[in-house]
This record gives sequence, C-alpha cells and structure tokens, in this order.
Amino acid sequence: MGSELTQLIESLESIPRDRTPASFAEFENILEQIMALKDPGCIGPLVLMLEDDESLDELMFSVVHTIEMFKDNVYTDRILHALPALVRKSPRWARILHMRILNSEPTRAEYVERYRRGKSDEKAAARDVLAGVREWRPEFTDRVNAILSINPS
Repeated sequence: MGSELTQLIESLESIPRDRTPASFAEFENILEQIMALKDPGCIGPLVLMLEDDESLDELMFSVVHTIEMFKDNVYTDRILHALPALVRKSPRWARILHMRILNSEPTRAEYVERYRRGKSDEKAAARDVLAGVREWRPEFTDRVNAILSINPS
C-alpha cells in the first residue's frame, strides 16, 4: 500500500464516530480521494472498516460502493483474503457483501474461481458466511448451495 493511500486510510479511521454532517462529509470526501487512487490495496483496509454496530448504514454502503468499483477478479480476491478477519469482526456486513456478490453473475463467477484456489481459512470463512446468507435470506439458497458444493480442499 502506497504512502498516500496509507495516509488516507488513517485519516478515514480517525474521523470521529459522532456522525455529524461534517464528519459524514469528511468521510465521503476521503473515500472519493481513495477511489481516485485506483489502488486495490485499499480494499482490505476498507472492508475491515465495516462495522455491524454502525448506526448509519449509509456510511458502510459508501465503503461497499468504493470497493465494488474494482474489477471483479481483484474485488473478489481481496474480499476472500480479508474474509476471515471480517467475519469475526462484522458478520452482518460479511453477509451483505456476499449477497451483493451472489446477485451479480459475473462477480459470482469470479468469486467461485477465487474460492476454488483459496486458502483453507478463507474457504472456511466463506462457507460460514454463505451458510449465514442462506439462513438469513433463503432466496439465495440455490446460489449458495452451488458454491458450497465445490470441493472445499
């Protein structure tokens, strides 16, 4: 991760959690600066900023929209890499990210390819999240089962 990106991520993390209009605007402004760098190194740190107890889902969706700007192969690679930590920290947002992946045929195809060659901890986290998605939103059952049927080794 480049020094400019590192500084922007640190600035984003230091924004007060008071969620005033000014802090919300600052958060959005820094996300725009991060997006302008087009550095996929931002995906992991941004994913780990997702908070289940955040009162403003809009802030978290701004993060999601930022990371979704990357090509599917890059996005899915970085999501799976960060997933073991994300699922421990923010299982709800892990499920939301996966529902969004499952809703896009091209993204889902990239995810499946990356899942096939994933590390065991990534696959285990993905299986847990996908099972949670299936429970939380039964309409995803067929798509989840197709991924879960892939040999986990």
